[in-house]
Amino acid sequence: QELTRGYQAEIISLGRYQPRDLWHEVLFYFLNNSLVGLQLFLAGLLPVVGPLLLLLYGSLSLGSLMGHIYASGLGAALWPAIIGHSALELFATVLAASAGFRLGLWLLAGIRDRQITNPGTMFRHLAHLLMLALVLYGIGALIEAGWSHHPLVSAGMRYGLGMTIWVLFIAYGIYVFRTPRYA
Repeated sequence: QELTRGYQAEIISLGRYQPRDLWHEVLFYFLNNSLVGLQLFLAGLLPVVGPLLLLLYGSLSLGSLMGHIYASGLGAALWPAIIGHSALELFATVLAASAGFRLGLWLLAGIRDRQITNPGTMFRHLAHLLMLALVLYGIGALIEAGWSHHPLVSAGMRYGLGMTIWVLFIAYGIYVFRTPRYA
C-alpha cells in the first residue's frame, strides 16, 4: 500500500500536491543511490562473484517492486517518474561497480602485474571513476527530487529528458569504445 501511494493520481494531482523540502529529498536520494554504488564498489573486490550477486539481488528486488506498482494499475505514473533520472543512476552504478571490479582484479593480479600498473595510477583512475559516479548520482538525485513527481512537469517532458540522457550516454559509449584504447 505504501509503495503505490506515491504514484496514485489523486495523491499527485495538482490540487493535492504538497511541496516538500527539496534539499532534504535530494540528500536522501543521493545518499541512498550512493550507498548502492558503494556496495557494488566493495563487492567488486570479489571479482565476478560479488557484483553479480548484488546486481542479481538488486534486479530481483527492483523488478518485483516495479512489477507490483505496474500490476496495481499505476504504470502510467511510474514510467514517467523514473525515466528522467534512470540513465544517470544506472550509468553511475555501472561506474562504481567497474571501479571495484578493476581494483579487485588489480589486487588479484599479484606483485608482477602491480609493477606494470603502479598504485598511484590505479588509485587516480579509480578516484576519477568514483567521482564521476558521485556527480551522476547527485544530478540524478536533483532530477528525482525536483521534478520527477512534480505535477506541473508533463510526462512528455519527462520522457524527452530521459531519452535525451540515454542518447547522450549511448553516443558517449560508442565514442569511448571506438577509440584505439578499447579497439
